[in-house]
Amino acid sequence: MTVRPLRPTFVLHVPFSADEASERLQSLLREENPKVRGQAVQHHMMLTLQDRERRFWSPWLSLEIRKEVGVDDTRVYGRFSPEPGLWMGFMMTYFALGVIACFAGVWGASQWVLNATPTALWALPIVAGLALALWLATRTGQGLAAEEMGELRRVVEACLDLEAEPTAGAMPSPAR
Repeated sequence: MTVRPLRPTFVLHVPFSADEASERLQSLLREENPKVRGQAVQHHMMLTLQDRERRFWSPWLSLEIRKEVGVDDTRVYGRFSPEPGLWMGFMMTYFALGVIACFAGVWGASQWVLNATPTALWALPIVAGLALALWLATRTGQGLAAEEMGELRRVVEACLDLEAEPTAGAMPSPAR
């Protein structure tokens, strides 16, 4: 069983300048009937599917275009993530669960030291269960979004006339 990274990544090597790669990718946003929508600022882009094709779990693709020092080609780094508001919600929930776990642990340890029944420690398995449920929800959403991640990647590859080279923690190339 292959475990997908939480935020799959890929790297594209392009034989032209960072400015040309950026211009080609920004042309995606100027098409008359674009498959994707997003924002671009110089050599950074955020892409997602058009609203009519998007769902709650639809991914966003963050692209960074860089000319690496000591290398002849330009690299386009892509990273998939959930919609930014959803991502923030998940991270804040994990943070809140961590704070609750710390508070319950300290409270339970205090009860134990005072020879009282450490009832606050019961919060720890509950928090762990909630964190596991949240993690399973992220994996389910990522599985539902796999086809859309492949579509976003294919659009970028087609725009640049390239094939991706997987890197460590990379998402495998989608079937064509």
